[in-house]
Amino acid sequence: MNEASMGGRRRVLVPTLFIIAAVILVWVVFTELWTRKLWFDSVSFPQVFGTQLAAQVILFVSFFAVMALAVGGNMWLAFRLRPASRRGGHSALLDRYRDLLEANKWLAILLPAGFFGLLAGIGAAAQSLKYLAWWNRTPFGTTDPYFGMDAGFYVFEYPVLSDLLSFGMGALFFGLVAAAAVHFAVGGLKIGRGGLGPESRRARIHLSVIVGLLLVLYGLNQLLGRYALLVEQDTLFTGMQYTDDHARVTAKLVIAVISFICAALFFANGFLGRSTIPFAGLV
Repeated sequence: MNEASMGGRRRVLVPTLFIIAAVILVWVVFTELWTRKLWFDSVSFPQVFGTQLAAQVILFVSFFAVMALAVGGNMWLAFRLRPASRRGGHSALLDRYRDLLEANKWLAILLPAGFFGLLAGIGAAAQSLKYLAWWNRTPFGTTDPYFGMDAGFYVFEYPVLSDLLSFGMGALFFGLVAAAAVHFAVGGLKIGRGGLGPESRRARIHLSVIVGLLLVLYGLNQLLGRYALLVEQDTLFTGMQYTDDHARVTAKLVIAVISFICAALFFANGFLGRSTIPFAGLV
């Protein structure tokens, strides 16, 4: 058997395996949905099934798109910001990886973007009841004695806001890792005693902006976390305790302010090129 014949078989085998995996996945999803539909029909609540299904589809598509864009978009941007001139010889492995990346750019971007997007979409679809409860929320008419927020905020809005902030930080983190990997592979990012080289200015701006946005979301998450102290379950009782009131609420506020300051330092670092400033701020 010659090499051309073996190469042709490989080209046919890979799409065939993908098609088989897709058919199996579609069958599993269909059987699950059809079983649930029959159960809701049997208890005379088919509209509940339709509402949940619509919410799951919307959540899956939305979270899939945002995560895929965060990962794939940053990888694409990192590839576009690669140095104009190639400086090979630093590492034969990196030179080889750059050649593969340039030859299979879209495959290298779409595969990780689709993978992380799929995970995010599945996770969001599993939380459909939480988002449906938020969509149909009504105020309780009773406010908490500490922050003055309606009790419905802690039941409907806080879980969704916390979930969205966590998702946003996760999307930016994976986008940061993916972008850094591409910058490193194409020569835009070099790790050494001297830090980033002069040719890495565009990579520095790109990565600094992502880290700055990540810190902004982290600061917002700390501000939101103050409200969680009223509903946290402790060994003795649920709610605000002495340490929470006199230390943890203030600490979360201080950490949020520091996060915003560090975010501003990272934004400035992208254009000033002083990497020690934001990292010193983090420490």
